[in-house]
Amino acid sequence: MHSTADARSPDWEHVLREHGLRVTRASVAVLRVLSATASALSHDEVLQVCMQDAEQPFDRVTVYRVLDRLTQAGLADRLMGSDGVARFMLHDAHSSQLFECQACHRLVSLPQDAQLQAVLERLNRSLKRRGMQPSESALRIRGTCADCR
Repeated sequence: MHSTADARSPDWEHVLREHGLRVTRASVAVLRVLSATASALSHDEVLQVCMQDAEQPFDRVTVYRVLDRLTQAGLADRLMGSDGVARFMLHDAHSSQLFECQACHRLVSLPQDAQLQAVLERLNRSLKRRGMQPSESALRIRGTCADCR
């Protein structure tokens, strides 16, 4: 499910410094966990992987604080599932376009699609013509994932 960093992974220490964050063993580990999966992970899932991969496991509070700092710095997104559980994923331009499984509540970024982006831009223009000023748009499609089908 998850893997540790490989030769192509970003220099997370550099990324943390660029965002004004302290470089800690926990923050690098959490970034590696988030970067190794395409779906959003709950705090407990991140903690579980960190405990498996770390020579010295992190406690719950440390992982929670790291996730909070990464979210505040814009490196991660906190996404609320319809089950009321917060999940986290690395921030990217498409992390607001999601598929959520109604059975397992897994959240996955939708595939990049130029037509979808064009529709969202068209909706934003339509809102502007009506005097509204959209600041962000989000799309969430709910259904059943392949694993739960």
